[in-house]
Amino acid sequence: MYLSTITGNILNKFNNQPINILYEPQRNLFDVLLSECEINLFSSKGYNFLGLKNSHLTLLEGSQSDLFNYNVGMTNNIIGYSTQKKFAAMHLNSIIFTHSYKPQQIKKEDMVLLDQNLAREMKVFFANDVAESWRLNNRLVYNYGIPLDKFYQEQNVRDNRVLLLNLEQSPNIEPLAQFLHSHNIQVDILTELHFDVDILRELFNKYAVCVDLGDHNIVNLLTAIACGCKGVTYATPMIMNNYASVPNIYTARTVQDLITSIKQALESSLVEYKNYFESHFPFETFKQNTINLINKANNEAYII
Repeated sequence: MYLSTITGNILNKFNNQPINILYEPQRNLFDVLLSECEINLFSSKGYNFLGLKNSHLTLLEGSQSDLFNYNVGMTNNIIGYSTQKKFAAMHLNSIIFTHSYKPQQIKKEDMVLLDQNLAREMKVFFANDVAESWRLNNRLVYNYGIPLDKFYQEQNVRDNRVLLLNLEQSPNIEPLAQFLHSHNIQVDILTELHFDVDILRELFNKYAVCVDLGDHNIVNLLTAIACGCKGVTYATPMIMNNYASVPNIYTARTVQDLITSIKQALESSLVEYKNYFESHFPFETFKQNTINLINKANNEAYII
């Protein structure tokens, strides 16, 4: 890291210019929601943001990151960031978003070291019990927000098709799709996230059911449900404790149970959900919480 870049990052805090954020993406719909907050995100081009038309996200290629000065760093990988802390090397205050429970394999002594190593970084969680599972200091909890003016139901009548999300491109999804086909469930697989909200809304409106099996991807199902889908996922503790009451969510505990849940979703009528989303996932609140957090990180001096 060049000294001039570090100096530029420090000076950028005090020049009254728009706040620039170096961002490591989550690689699901959370990235889209953040971009809708109208904050200046800069992210690696190594992640393919298909159809990007958002003026608030700049894709960086190779050494291009050194061409800009930044105010704040944001990541979605708490474990990976703790081992590298590359934002700290750039003298940037950092925000860490975490979307699921602490993995059971992380021991208590590891958590003590993690808490010490990340004492200055702000940690953001999207459910109180998720935050409690990590037991880290300097944390904040607030809900996801779904912009219902961008993601909404356009089609009332849909083919009984199922969209299986595989944005992480797991090799296990194709055998699962074949298994579903063997039970007469027509499935399409989505492997790359399109960044045009109009195209995303149009896509979700084609399907009756959307399936995502990772609880850290619950924001994908929330967005799909806002577009009039039914959502199916595994009944993990995080899902059952925090999202089981969301209208049009169906859960499964086994692969065989997944067949039952998808068929039940296909056969069921869509339950009214807009009032619930306006109450539990208001986008303007999510947006303001995020902007306030970024302003706070930007206004705090970086302590070496």
